[in-house]
Amino acid sequence: MAPLYEDAPWVVGDEWFEYVDEPQGGRVSDGENNNFGLVNVENQPYDDLVTQMEIMHSIAPDRLVRSGAMCDAWARAESGVVCTATMARVSYPLEVLGTALANANQGQGYRDDVVAEGGRPPYTYTIQHGSLPRGLRLHFKTGDITGKPEASGSYTVSIEVTDSTTPVPRRATGTLSLDVAPRR
Repeated sequence: MAPLYEDAPWVVGDEWFEYVDEPQGGRVSDGENNNFGLVNVENQPYDDLVTQMEIMHSIAPDRLVRSGAMCDAWARAESGVVCTATMARVSYPLEVLGTALANANQGQGYRDDVVAEGGRPPYTYTIQHGSLPRGLRLHFKTGDITGKPEASGSYTVSIEVTDSTTPVPRRATGTLSLDVAPRR
């Protein structure tokens, strides 16, 4: 799981399915009987699993800000956690996903968002060509499009997304369509 933190910087955390194993004989409601907790029913930790999770979580914050090769395997040593194998850093291109926004109704509240992935978040969003209907606005930090469209019709807008790569940010543009139904 550790490489996920660096390869997908939008991941903010993870969790294990259950803290404690299910009781012996299974759950009363459906009889499911699995041992997938961090501790057994006597509150004793599964040492190998807990140790690996401690290692992963101890290095995760540092991995998000490093450059160059990334560590692919770790071990506990006297000096702390050490890298035992490295691999080249993977970089995914920045892109705007999708081609259409959710349909809207004239005069009614609207919310949708421009979805971007890759590059290095956080992103900023700007309109490059075309326009949103009057009454809707694009939030430059979140990509949210909100408001109440004042006119019906079909709209096309090109949105540029800029990432936080330094020293030169990456940019990607996507063209999205939006249909606004007339007031009923």
